[in-house]
Parts: sequence; C-alpha cells; structure tokens
Amino acid sequence: MGNKIKQFLLFPALLFLVVFSIGILIQGCGEKEKESKLPPAAKAEERELPAIVITEPRFTELSTTSDAKITVAGLSVKELESVKWENNRGGGGLANGTVNWRVPEVVLQPGENTITISAKDSDTGEIYTSVVKVSYNPVDLLGTLSVKPATIYIDQQNEIIAEIPVTQHAKLNKNKVEIYRTYEDDKNMYILGLFTDDGNINNGDKAAGDNVWSCKFVLARGQEGEVDLKRVGQTADELSRLWGLFDKDVGQTISVRASAYLLEDDGSFTTVYSNKALMAVEKR
Repeated sequence: MGNKIKQFLLFPALLFLVVFSIGILIQGCGEKEKESKLPPAAKAEERELPAIVITEPRFTELSTTSDAKITVAGLSVKELESVKWENNRGGGGLANGTVNWRVPEVVLQPGENTITISAKDSDTGEIYTSVVKVSYNPVDLLGTLSVKPATIYIDQQNEIIAEIPVTQHAKLNKNKVEIYRTYEDDKNMYILGLFTDDGNINNGDKAAGDNVWSCKFVLARGQEGEVDLKRVGQTADELSRLWGLFDKDVGQTISVRASAYLLEDDGSFTTVYSNKALMAVEKR
C-alpha cells in the first residue's frame, strides 16, 4: 500500500518537470527567433566613413609648416556637388574636382590656420564638412637682398653683384641659394645665378663663412623675338642674354628676388623667398 502511494505521488511530479522543461525550451527558441529578427538599427551601430576625407596634409589635427603656401587634397565617398574651401585667416574658393578634389595653393598666415572643406550632397542637400588645422611658423632665414648698381643700361653688358645675409640653418641646401628675375605676377621667373659664401671673388663674395652670401651675374640686351627659347644646359649668362633687357624695359624698374630651400625630414623641401630688389633700366 505504501509503495502504491509513493508511485502515485511520484508520477505527477515527474510529469510536471517534463512539461516545465519543454516550456522553457520552447520559450528559449522563441527568444532566439525574435532576436534574429531584430532590425539592423537595434544592433550595435556601425561606424560610417565621413563624406569628405582630407588626405593631404596627412595629419589634420595640427600640422606645422614653415612654408607660406600648402596644398590641401582629399576624396569624397558620396556624390557631392562642388567642393569648397575656406581659411579662417582669410581666403577661400573652389577645389579642383569632387571625387578626388585638390586645392593646389592655400595661402597661410603666421600662427594657426583652420581650413574648412565643405560640399553639398547632390541627393539630400545635406552639407558635409571636414577641417584641417595648420600652424604656419615663418623661418627668419633670409635677410634683406641688395643689388649694385641700382641703375643698369640696355645698350651695354651690366655686371651686377647681389648680396644677402643668410642665417645658418641645419636644413639649408647650401648648393641652391638662387637669385631670380621676377615679373609682375611673381610666377614667370628665371634664374640668374647662385649665391655662395665661400670667399670666391669671381662670384662677388668678399669673405668665406661670414653669412653674407653673394652672387655676380650679367644682364644685357636680350634677343628680340626669342624670349621664350631655351635649351638644356644653358648658363645663367646665356639665359640673361636670351631673356635679358628689352626696349620695353627702358624707363622702368625690374626686380630680382632670392630663394633658398630647406630640406625636410620626409624628403620634401620648403622654399623661403627674400624681398624684391629693384634696378632702374635706362638707355645711354
């Protein structure tokens, strides 16, 4: 009798446990099915690429340069309208291109410059922006350029001596301190000669290592009609004769300017320019 009672009580208990376990399994499967059907928005948010990416300069947080002009370039990952740039220190305009865009020349002001690149999404009208910060620290490398004589003549060969103080600098390319003839737009220039500080009197240098660099060059009447002709290996004197003085220069002043180059650690170089020195052109 006792055993029958035990069996009678044990069977319902086992049945309850089986039913309860099956219920838990079914519920677990249902939750997994619900979880698998969750929309993507409910999952961990995926990080999207910015619409405009600046690739040059490489570091956009704060780059430092001693060059007064830099190039800013990058790419777009969306279909964007014209890409614009603006410097908070002054200047702005349109970049070249949209997918692979480029601003070849951004003029910097001393200190920190914040350059903003912006463009509009062609489909949604949304404005996207990207920012690069550049600190411009001018190098006090070149002193005041001077030339003698101050007046030259179109109907003779003019031997000219230029002098400029150059501050010692570890990155200075001492073989490439140059003097150029410049024009009004500052872009059409040709080299007249190289400065030296080696005591070479033939180049107008009076003392070696005194940090006053000198260059002796000649300006004379050029060959009319051949202003744009040149060949590889021409000397500065040959170039001065070819692109030299012309009748239109008489009664005017012409300008020359020195330039020097600092070799950067990444293999690039920074160009430093001097002031312009003027010479009056007359006819005897």
